[in-house]
Amino acid sequence: MLKPFKSSKILIARALEHFNQFQHVERGILAKKPYSFFTDIDPETGETRCKVKVVTDLGDKLPVIAFDIVNCLRSSLDHAVYDSARALGGNPKPSGTKFPFGKTAADARADLDRYKGNEVPVAIRPFLLAFEPYQGGKEAIWELNELRNQKIHRILQAVAVGSGGVGFGNGYIANATISTASEWEHVNGELTYMRLQPGAKMQIQVNPTISIGFGDIGLFGTKSAVEIIGDFLKIIERIVLAIEVETKRLIV
Repeated sequence: MLKPFKSSKILIARALEHFNQFQHVERGILAKKPYSFFTDIDPETGETRCKVKVVTDLGDKLPVIAFDIVNCLRSSLDHAVYDSARALGGNPKPSGTKFPFGKTAADARADLDRYKGNEVPVAIRPFLLAFEPYQGGKEAIWELNELRNQKIHRILQAVAVGSGGVGFGNGYIANATISTASEWEHVNGELTYMRLQPGAKMQIQVNPTISIGFGDIGLFGTKSAVEIIGDFLKIIERIVLAIEVETKRLIV
């Protein structure tokens, strides 16, 4: 049997390997520039919308890699709770252990008793709940759990183009208030990256920074997938280490 908390750390290391692969594949996709630029008029506001349209299929590879990352990170939390239960409860094979999640704080507390015969030690439960593993909690881990619980076909469709900012070349923009944006329309495969007020005149080279994100999940706003996954890696690694340290403290 692996040493306590070893399996959690192996899963995090595996997630990091997948993350490096994700970034490599993303760079290859974006290097081919699978999109085109155009403008249209917002029928509701009259603003000029500067847009990017995905013109080729981004494929299935990235979302499958993302799915592997999410599973490794989410499972590492359960493994950490299992090892804590082994150390604190004395049973070498405790049952019903898991890291708690819920839409609310009350749901997260109830999740610890979700399974019959749950052997998560009472001593460690307040510590786990202190990470606020629910919607709006201080740690962005409820979103990780929600992403993992998506149907696989949704994960496979949840790849979109996002804007990380806009650069300008030579030219001019007149009579305009400019606002940058990152508004993804999943159905049309279109991203609005900038808006100009009605009556604006523009003749300028615009260079939006393009990234790939989770398009239709509705959990992450305009963040890129690389930023989201990078945050998950840091947070989960820190939580697993904290559970290990707290477990050792409670034993003493």
